[in-house]
Amino acid sequence: MIYLHKIHRSFSHIITLVVFLFLSTIFLSNCTSNEFKGTTITNNQEIPSFKLTDQYNNSVITDDLDNQIIVLTFLYSECKEECKIIVPIISKIQTEIINQYPDVAKEITFLSISVDPRNDIPENTYKYMQLNNKNPYWQTKEAQANWIFLSGDLRKLEYIWSYYGIATDAAIMDQGSVIEVISQKTMQELYDNKDNFPSYKINHSLPIYLIDKSSITRVVYNDLKIDTEDIIHDILLLAK
Repeated sequence: MIYLHKIHRSFSHIITLVVFLFLSTIFLSNCTSNEFKGTTITNNQEIPSFKLTDQYNNSVITDDLDNQIIVLTFLYSECKEECKIIVPIISKIQTEIINQYPDVAKEITFLSISVDPRNDIPENTYKYMQLNNKNPYWQTKEAQANWIFLSGDLRKLEYIWSYYGIATDAAIMDQGSVIEVISQKTMQELYDNKDNFPSYKINHSLPIYLIDKSSITRVVYNDLKIDTEDIIHDILLLAK
């Protein structure tokens, strides 16, 4: 009887341990959020078709980004204000993913699209990336290959701006003061009359988008105070 009692006690301990481990697994899985931290986009918006030029003067088409998670931003190489908020955010995300999740890093393209094609020729976009990216891995071929800065024809870019709700206008400058504002609807004037508008700055909205491997836009961040860890969290969800 004593022997049977010991077996019963041992079996009870095993059952208790199994139940504890099962409940712990459920608890931990609930603690790991499977919901996006950013704003979820539910309209199955695919990335638009394009052919643009990167900072290395290479042509890039939409199909080149197939099966990649895309972190999409909008910049310009002469930007003195807004873009200096975006670039450190993306640089930090790129650094942390390369460092902590090297396999995921191979599945990501950081894609910046110009809002100023007049000045954003490859020479200028390349220089901008070299000067402003503080990623310690930036000088590696892998890091430089997965952050591309695209520019091209104004009309092609205007379509992409409109597609992603990027509001732009040009503030015409004279001795540091704004003397005129050209709306996006008349932006062509800025490019057709370069001599009349030698100095200007572009005002533009600053969303960050995440696009999944099926080329569907899934998440947007409009608050630039967002924690980069939240964006990394959402990237990892898309990588599953």
